[in-house]
Amino acid sequence: MTFHKVNVSKVRKNLDYKVTSYFSKIPIPSHTPDEALKRFTIFTELFYPQYVTWDRLTWEPHPTAKKHLTRWYFFSFFLIMTSLSFFSKILQQILKFEKDPQLSIIAGTFILLFFALSSITVTTIFTFIYKIESLCFVCRNLKNMKNHGHKVKRIDRVGLLFHSLILILVLLPPIASLGPWLHPAIHPTYFWFRDFKFMSENLKIFLRCLIIFILTFHGGFNCVGKYLQYRQLQVIMVELNELLCYALPIWLFLVFLCALMSGYLLVDLANVLPMLILVCSLVIDISAIAIINAIFPLMARIPIRSGDLIKFWKLSQAFSKHRARQLKSCKALKIYLGHFRCLGRGSRMEFLSSILYYTATLVIAV
Repeated sequence: MTFHKVNVSKVRKNLDYKVTSYFSKIPIPSHTPDEALKRFTIFTELFYPQYVTWDRLTWEPHPTAKKHLTRWYFFSFFLIMTSLSFFSKILQQILKFEKDPQLSIIAGTFILLFFALSSITVTTIFTFIYKIESLCFVCRNLKNMKNHGHKVKRIDRVGLLFHSLILILVLLPPIASLGPWLHPAIHPTYFWFRDFKFMSENLKIFLRCLIIFILTFHGGFNCVGKYLQYRQLQVIMVELNELLCYALPIWLFLVFLCALMSGYLLVDLANVLPMLILVCSLVIDISAIAIINAIFPLMARIPIRSGDLIKFWKLSQAFSKHRARQLKSCKALKIYLGHFRCLGRGSRMEFLSSILYYTATLVIAV
């Protein structure tokens, strides 16, 4: 009996070729970030007008007239008041000598997590209100600049991420509204209406579920809409840095805080928490990591590509003194994290490693 030597690399290449050719025959619907933005716009405008209106023919953004934003302002004010109530509860427990006996470590962790999540939406709301012209200006200009020589990918990972955010937006409100009913004692809304003696317990739970549903629904509209438009913000640095000067550091800090709290719940309190809460914490962690992995490379790619372009110009041909001075004045484009630093190639790993480090520190210390 003779044994033939098997070329493993050749077998692997043949297998990869067969799998690739098989999946290439399967029709995949268009799932680019632009398609996600269009589908999100059509879905959200079924309920009430949003702060940004997209023209259905040209798909260019325009600020929505104030007279059509009554419901948007009402829900936004309601969400801001909710965030302030969480903040006041946290501040009260820090400054008060006698702590609330019904506030356990689990309930306090959830209050902090809900405050961080609501603060992300509040930051987005104020960005829409005060920077709407800059946002529309950037998106309109980038619409004319993108896709020149850009090859359309068969599987767009950023597009898949944005479509998954739409799915989360649809599923999250009904799931989150079940929390006050299934686990009232550890839910942050337990402290709402707690001292209202004239209300029955069933009425209190119903109001808490209704409020959470509305807040999650409206907050999801604003946050997901902001992330879907984020893909458009790549080149116009002056307006982009002006737009994100204060909002971007707050968003990143709150995403960091949400990932930290949910990671602590998954690691340290997995044995005592209900399955629904663990699933929600896992979704928050996965969403935060996915958003960081999608957005940070896009922002880090801008200074890298602009620097490569400047190097190419310098090496391409000889310049006169005037052209050399002009070229010397061209600096690499950068996205600044407020007034602290600019985002670069290693920013994503620094952010993720900080989440891992401080989660481990919190688990060990508490």
